[in-house]
Amino acid sequence: MNLSKATAFILFLLIHSVLIAQNIRPHQPTRGGVITESCQIIRDTYNFASYPDIDKPVLTIKGSYMTVDFKNSTIIGSSNFAHPDSFQGVGILLEGDHITIKNLDIRGFKIGILAENCVGCQILQCDVSYNYRPRLYSTTSVENMTDWLSYHVNERAEWKRYGAGIYLNFCDSFIIKGNKATGNQNAALIVDSHFGEIAHNNFAFNSGLGIGLYRSSYTYIHHNYLDFNIRGFSLGKYSRGQDSAGLLIYEQAIFNRVEYNTATHCGDGLFLWAGQTTMISGFGGCNDNEIRLNDFSHAATNGVEATFSRNLIEKNKIEDCTYGIWAGYSYNSVFDRNILRHNTTAIAIEHGQQNAMTHNLIFECETGIYNWAKYPQPDWPFVKKKNTPSFAPKIQKNIFINDKVGIKLELTARPLVDENTFVSVANKFAADSSFDLNAKEMNADSFGFLSQQLLYLDTVITSYYPFPFRGKDQIKMTPWGPYDHRYPLVWLKAQNTDTITFEILGPLDFSSGKQYGNWAVNKVEGLQLIGAKAGEFPSTIKCLIQKGKQQNLVLNFTGPSYKNQFGIQQLQQTARSFSYENKSVAMPWVVKYYPYQFDRDKRLLENIDLINQVQTTIALDSTVNTELAFNWWHEPTKLVPEDHFIAIASSEIDLPKGHYAIQICSDDAVNLRINDKLMIEHWEMGESTMYFQEADLEGLTKFKIEKLEDSGFSTLQFSLLRMN
Repeated sequence: MNLSKATAFILFLLIHSVLIAQNIRPHQPTRGGVITESCQIIRDTYNFASYPDIDKPVLTIKGSYMTVDFKNSTIIGSSNFAHPDSFQGVGILLEGDHITIKNLDIRGFKIGILAENCVGCQILQCDVSYNYRPRLYSTTSVENMTDWLSYHVNERAEWKRYGAGIYLNFCDSFIIKGNKATGNQNAALIVDSHFGEIAHNNFAFNSGLGIGLYRSSYTYIHHNYLDFNIRGFSLGKYSRGQDSAGLLIYEQAIFNRVEYNTATHCGDGLFLWAGQTTMISGFGGCNDNEIRLNDFSHAATNGVEATFSRNLIEKNKIEDCTYGIWAGYSYNSVFDRNILRHNTTAIAIEHGQQNAMTHNLIFECETGIYNWAKYPQPDWPFVKKKNTPSFAPKIQKNIFINDKVGIKLELTARPLVDENTFVSVANKFAADSSFDLNAKEMNADSFGFLSQQLLYLDTVITSYYPFPFRGKDQIKMTPWGPYDHRYPLVWLKAQNTDTITFEILGPLDFSSGKQYGNWAVNKVEGLQLIGAKAGEFPSTIKCLIQKGKQQNLVLNFTGPSYKNQFGIQQLQQTARSFSYENKSVAMPWVVKYYPYQFDRDKRLLENIDLINQVQTTIALDSTVNTELAFNWWHEPTKLVPEDHFIAIASSEIDLPKGHYAIQICSDDAVNLRINDKLMIEHWEMGESTMYFQEADLEGLTKFKIEKLEDSGFSTLQFSLLRMN
């Protein structure tokens, strides 16, 4: 035995003896196995194919007062990395009490780590990235309503359908610290778990939630990166968020403390809602939470949404949002010393009661503070059981700078408006209720002290922002979630009938803020390049569009290794390409609209062949469209009612021989016929749903879509993709 082997063997014996002395044994897990005592996992990559059952884990840790150190091992539930919407099952299940797991990399599951009824559990320094996330169907030009989330009900574990890196259920006194979750739909979901701590985690770049709380209280959430948890956004096109959020607090979650987090570039920075219990009973809420010293900027919708509840929201930075703070039906809440800049409306409160808006710095907003009532109110039990006028707001000692409107009040009783300061505000007051328009402003000393205090606060909050870029133009949504700036990307920046412009982005060095590597054109189809065919990052490529052809632009990347959007390491020595491809077939459509009355014509739902009789009647209106991409919030045309109509969309196109994929998004009833053959049939009422079909097509082809709309919002979107 040579010296090096002898030394290694002696070292192994020493380490082994120490572990034995501490009763910590090395362990090699098996698929379906159970760990019942403290151990150190032998470091390796374990390919444990997930089970289809959402409640069946590939590994269970069961016991009391035990620690399992995975020593940076990796557990993989599925190798189908490019289809994270296919991930299923649970990676690790914690059962018992006071179980600690640490230093684990787990991916490829519907839920990475699930803890059930595990008091005192701790999840430390784990990477739960690249678990389940669905494909998104919204594009840069059109929002798809099937992408909307709904976390409003979770009494029967409905949240599990959305997946998560970490999911806790009935786990009081928990700790989640030092973990990473990116490339999921949700990073961490906490249900019926109290007295916990969530700290120093990197839960950024997911397509749903950074942290979600449901019936979970008395938890300290601090020093987390919850940025870029978003969907439903396209700069200059739509800004919806689709109920994504950096932090979500739902359903009777009380006395939580949220401090020193960044939750920027999300659907909502913070989304707080009282819950269904309150909406039905009129009592309770997500009350007495303290939200301070966070950055909730650049939200697609609201920096902070806190509704039907009573909370303290103070000393936060909230800029570049549609609404800085939206607090409909809030009561006895305090909004104090927040920095609100460049929002459409800084603080908006509908039907609020006795809220205090004090010492805020509000500048460069369309409207500063807006309180109002609107009648009739929605037919909610909450409204019927609780008196909800817009009543007695305290608007005092705020600083307004360069706003178009300072304070706006509508149908608001007994406001207290006093000692506010206005600097270069076009319209200080816009109100239909009476209050003292001559109320005194803040004295010079108070103004100087408060403004300096708030500017210093802005500097402090900005100091722990983690990224070298900010602004809504940095939100770039892909079919699998927000772009995380870690891989090269061809980004469609602008397009008209003749030209298309691409932004060529490279992997980002987050420490220097510089993109690295080089690109060169490999392949071009359906486009004619204008300008350079190679360069550094970032660059811009402009192309002429060749009409009637599919567009395909493939670039080669040279430079250091990087992780792609599915978390796969792309090594430096391998050939690496990235691309833009548009498989959509442009189709002209004629859409005719007919009247429909459910009570009279419900037989149409029972016999779809009767739809032909409708088409023999006189249409209400008709339109010619270059695409079907409708989201109808109101009437489709001036001659068609908002509700109760039938739309018949027809197109005829000469197709080259090929295999085609068909996608339809519709609510209520819809059929698709190709050459008079029924290909998609969903002739019943329902919410917005995606329907898929594939077909081999060639030559002159006739498409007909029959859509029946009953009431409410309506959508109809169609895509034909040539797959070969």
